[in-house]
Amino acid sequence: PNKPFLSQKKIKILRSLANKKIKIVIISGRPGKSLKSKVPLKEIMRVGDYGIGLCCKNLSLEEKGQFDSMIKDIREAAQMIKKRFIYYDGLWLEKKRYTLSVHFRNLRIKDKTLFQKEFKKFQKEKTVHGLKWVLGKQVWELFPDARCGKGFTVEYFLKKYPQYFPIVIGDDAADEDMFRLVKLKGIAIRVGFFRHSQAEYFLK
Repeated sequence: PNKPFLSQKKIKILRSLANKKIKIVIISGRPGKSLKSKVPLKEIMRVGDYGIGLCCKNLSLEEKGQFDSMIKDIREAAQMIKKRFIYYDGLWLEKKRYTLSVHFRNLRIKDKTLFQKEFKKFQKEKTVHGLKWVLGKQVWELFPDARCGKGFTVEYFLKKYPQYFPIVIGDDAADEDMFRLVKLKGIAIRVGFFRHSQAEYFLK
């Protein structure tokens, strides 16, 4: 997660687009501070933590209490995973403000299949109501409440800037909610083909 960076060429392209009165929003699972350090462009909007923070601002007091309980459940899940899967060399738990990422990219090839089988069993046994697991690129991510995520964040900006025609681009399972939302109002593009994607267009 710490290795990706924007080249000066890409930064120049993004700045040029922003200067043409195109609203650019980057929605990432990274924490806000990390995202802003990776994308040092004040001309564009950078939203970290999948935009879950925006979702929190629109919750009632009762919903906020339920949300806080979900965050507690996610932290407890992290502790259980750490104890139950500690023997997998290369497994990495990334604890974020609102979510949990379980990276298994660095597991030995022979361990990945067994880990997936055991982890899916763990999910059925331990996942409480209201939490949502999403499988990304060799990472499992645990979210609080299916309503909060990139789909909600895109909807927030569509309401804020209704005069703009939306084009969304993503490459992960966490992007499917915004594909589903935008494909009826604009253009949804997925990087890499996925047969079950909600996106209408694909980039190689």
